Amino acid sequence: MEFFKANLWEIRESSSLRFLGLILNIGQAIFLYAWWSKAPLFNGQNPVCWGFLPNCQELVIATPANAKFLLSIYAFLIALSFLSFATDRVLSLGGFSLLSATVINTIFVAYDSSLSSNTNSLVVFLSLFFILVPQKLRVTKLVIISSYFIWGILKINNEWLAGYWLSKNLNFFIPPKGIEWIAATSLFAELVAPLFLLSKHNQRFYTGIGLLFVYNIFKGYVEGWESAAILLLFILYFIFAHAEEEKEAREAIYRSYIRPEPSKMWVFAIALIFLGFQIFPQGFFAGSSKLEWPLQYIRNPIPIECKYHTFILYKQGISHHNNEALESYNEKMKCNNTIYLNNAKQLCSQFSEQPDFMGVSVYFLKRVVSQKEFTRVYEIDNLCNNVSRNEFGGN
Repeated sequence: MEFFKANLWEIRESSSLRFLGLILNIGQAIFLYAWWSKAPLFNGQNPVCWGFLPNCQELVIATPANAKFLLSIYAFLIALSFLSFATDRVLSLGGFSLLSATVINTIFVAYDSSLSSNTNSLVVFLSLFFILVPQKLRVTKLVIISSYFIWGILKINNEWLAGYWLSKNLNFFIPPKGIEWIAATSLFAELVAPLFLLSKHNQRFYTGIGLLFVYNIFKGYVEGWESAAILLLFILYFIFAHAEEEKEAREAIYRSYIRPEPSKMWVFAIALIFLGFQIFPQGFFAGSSKLEWPLQYIRNPIPIECKYHTFILYKQGISHHNNEALESYNEKMKCNNTIYLNNAKQLCSQFSEQPDFMGVSVYFLKRVVSQKEFTRVYEIDNLCNNVSRNEFGGN
């Protein structure tokens, strides 16, 4: 109990940490809005299961009614926590509500991989560390700066530097060399600019603030306002924290007398845990394979083309089937072969009552824009009976 009291005392005594509490609730509210309005899970469609949970549609929150009910609880907890931090009242209730909302957020992401995003993962980690870990100012700043650094590392590949993703997502024409220059500049913005935020020198610090502000405005224009709004709020948090640290330096002796400062080993421990969680599964090191799991940072999706066809087999012949619901998935899921396979499996039960129905035949091909030929992912003659199945893997 004393441990939790110490964490709450740290929040109560820091205006920048209370501001961070507001930001984290705003961030979760933004994702709540995005999920409610766009996510297929809350519009009656099947979730996109992770590899470690292939039958996620059989879980208790599989029905749209259960998922929306849990989302309503999520909304209530966010509102309760926001009011607590905004009014600076009952911070223990605000902290508990934020922690509970974060757990629900993690459950949703672990249930449906299409809900995963880098910014949401950052908000989840910051929320957990904000509530449960001492040395909150140092830890949260470390996590934000490390996140930019990891995102920059994930962009070091030929497809990103060639500008394939940018050329597809920009709404105006830029010559190919210009796009390549922008792609390279984004690496500087994510690998170098955040380091300026560690400086105690005001000029260097505000140079980093300015660079990241401009970069996130551009990133928001390209990717959408949700992530950009949250990242811009984190920049404001750095400004608040920087001003508070200057003031705190003058009061350090008095503050240490009232309540000793938590050990700085917490910062080192969280750095090891967080960086290990994000970097090792990426397969950067010899002998380590690439893994996919919830809250892991992901690369910007390189433009992919896919060919997918489903045929309904009848005794008299075959009929091509087209499902427009598949178009509702976001860009990173548009060519996810699991979505298409799950959709085809649903057709087996959907058409099973028809007297002449014999099965469903599917095939799926895909290629990234840097490849000349399509790669066959799977080809199934009759999915319903699992006949002549020939799968080649892929995501």
